[in-house]
Amino acid sequence: MIDIRLLRENPEIFRENIKKKFQDEKLIIVDQVLEFDEKWRKEKGKGDRLRKERNTVSEEINKVKKSKDEKKAGELIQKAKELPEK
Repeated sequence: MIDIRLLRENPEIFRENIKKKFQDEKLIIVDQVLEFDEKWRKEKGKGDRLRKERNTVSEEINKVKKSKDEKKAGELIQKAKELPEK
């Protein structure tokens, strides 16, 4: 199995290896894998940020409910309901 970090950091090693095997039609695969990896990391980052935001909102809801501020709690609950849609 190929380590994605090695491919990310040194794609030329993989390109040279493909060329040595005279399989030039497979060179595009290196670029495709790098592109998919970049997209995956961006989407994972978005998911992680949304998860963090959800946890923060949940903590705020608990604090507000303890202080008995129902209006603020309702706003935060609405915000928490919108997060999964993102």
